[in-house]
Amino acid sequence: MAKFLTELVAKKIDRKFWELTAPLVYDSDLLGLTMTIDTGFKTDFASIPRAPLAYWLVGGMAEASATVHDKLYQIQTCTRKEADDVMLEAMKAEGIERWRRNLIYAGVRAGGWYTWWKYARRLKKRK
Repeated sequence: MAKFLTELVAKKIDRKFWELTAPLVYDSDLLGLTMTIDTGFKTDFASIPRAPLAYWLVGGMAEASATVHDKLYQIQTCTRKEADDVMLEAMKAEGIERWRRNLIYAGVRAGGWYTWWKYARRLKKRK
């Protein structure tokens, strides 16, 4: 059963980003591995549009899941679909209600392509 092995501990560093102040460890059934996201990793959590209805429904939720998702997008050791599916798995482990996690997942599937592409370009430049 997928689960977080540690709690999310982070500090706000500016208007948009947070930084982990302790490692976040997540055990994923989908990927068949335990991920450790190190202290110092920067995340914007879930990039929920600030439209009032969207933010009211799902804003400020699934922060640990979004951190795992951000890491998977940055390192791209799996497909984008797998990364998105892991976020869905992690939201369930985090205790997010089904309707909320499905709404967040739909948003990630619809709008995550740009961020995935951006990180893919960065990875390509490093090679």
